[in-house]
This record gives sequence, structure tokens and C-alpha cells, in this order.
Amino acid sequence: MGRSIGAAIGLIVLFTVVYYLPFFDLSKDVVRVSPRRGEYSTDLTPQFGIHAEIWRMALLEDGELPHWNPYVMGGTPFLAEPGINKGSLATALSLFFRGQVAARLSIPAHVILGWIGLLLFARAVGLPDAAALVAGLVYLFNPSYMGYHALTGHLTMVHGVAFAPWLLYLAVRRFGNPWSRYLLAGVALALVVHAGAPTLFLYLAGLGLPAFALYRLPRDGWGTAAIGALLAASVAAGLAPIAAVPQPRAASSTSSPSA
Repeated sequence: MGRSIGAAIGLIVLFTVVYYLPFFDLSKDVVRVSPRRGEYSTDLTPQFGIHAEIWRMALLEDGELPHWNPYVMGGTPFLAEPGINKGSLATALSLFFRGQVAARLSIPAHVILGWIGLLLFARAVGLPDAAALVAGLVYLFNPSYMGYHALTGHLTMVHGVAFAPWLLYLAVRRFGNPWSRYLLAGVALALVVHAGAPTLFLYLAGLGLPAFALYRLPRDGWGTAAIGALLAASVAAGLAPIAAVPQPRAASSTSSPSA
């Protein structure tokens, strides 16, 4: 079984890297040069690269987690303009690559993360790995998702959607401790908003969490399902606001980020 799932994850990584191969050209900040002069979105909306650079500067120069973005509307929490946030893999990537490259590489990284979540979900409900790979292709190529990352480069949606399959997996996975499921569900919901997708967070919280609880209802019973849903909501509500807390900036971080 371990060899089978390892091979499936290997195929996921290989397919995603091949599909996004131009993204891995680290010599360029943009993959596609706009044929129209003044077009704002060339391959990714440039603001996401700026946000990634702010994050990198704050971590490397100031040694602090940047809750506050001083370059949008005179200063705003990252939750209000969440081009990059703590739950996003772009956070780690921005420590090694300049802003625009880190933002771009975060797309295939999050696609792989979401696809692995689908793989684990398919296995948990008894489907073969092939079914999970097909589900991943649908996940990767559906028009809504493609429109966000291929046309507008809307990274907040790309980052947030990557965590959605994990909520499905947590709903069906077997746990020795019944409360572990709901605790991790709350963490998954919080990661969505920390990835920079508050709209998707509201959608998952408003529809995903009730569906999660109703699915568990006949299996866990009324008491466990109700208390568990409250636990998940409390964990998500407790973790999510951390991204919006303003934090004073050092003088070295108030200058415009380098290109």
C-alpha cells in the first residue's frame, strides 16, 4: 500500500511539474509577456509578488511575522488584502525566491497539496488510486479553477482551494479519538483563511462545516457531532483572526520593496 500511494504521489508531482514547466524558469519574473501594452495581469497579477516580497523582507530583515501590509490603502491587515499569508506555501517559498517567483511557484505547490488531499480522500472511501488521479485531473482542469490561476493569477483562491479536499478526507478518515477529526477540521478551515481566501473560508464555514457535521451525524451521534462541530468552529474562529492583527513595522520595512 505504501509503495502504491508513493507511486501515485510521484505521478501527481511529475504531472504538475510538467504542466507548469515554464513556471520553473527562475531567470524570469513573468512567464508570459503581454502582447498588449499596459496590461496589468501578465502571468500573475504583480501585486502578489509585491506581497511575497513584503513577507520575505519582514522575516529576513526584521525577524517578525508580517500581519500588516503598509503598501495597500495606506496600510491594511494582510487578511484584508491577502496576497500571501501564513498558511500559504508561498510563505516558505518566499524565503528562497524573490517575490514574483515565489508567488508563481506557489501555484504548482498548492495544486500538488490539494491533489494529494483528493488522493487520500479517494483511498479512505475505498476507491483505487486511479480514481484519485482522475479526480485530480478534474480538480486541475475545471474551468473555474483554471480561470483563476491561468487568466487572472488569483493566488488567494488557488491557495485556499488546496485545503478544501483535506476537509473531505477528514470527514471519512478513521480516528481512534473522535474529537481529533473535528479539531483537525477546524485547523483546515483556519488554514483556508490564512492562505488568503476569506471568501472561500466563508463558503466552507457556511456550507462545508454543516455538511461535514451532517455526514458525521449518523456515525458519531447527535451529541458528538454537535459538540464536534462547535469545537471545529471554535478552533477556526480562534486561529483565523491571527492573520488580521496589526503589528508595528520597523523603519527598515516601510520603504518600498525591491524589484
